[in-house]
Amino acid sequence: MTSKHLVDPDLLPMGRAETLVGLPLTFIGIGTLDLFVGENLRFARSLIRDGFQPNCT
Repeated sequence: MTSKHLVDPDLLPMGRAETLVGLPLTFIGIGTLDLFVGENLRFARSLIRDGFQPNCT
């Protein structure tokens, strides 16, 4: 942890991580009235950017 970080970057939510390489398979569920749909879509795009293969069902 450097002085410019208020918290350890390893403890930040995955949506704020600079890279998601090395994560295990990930499930993202989005409901009809999901308040976090924007955050979920940004996280999904980050996963795809870092090499994850989407499987939409």
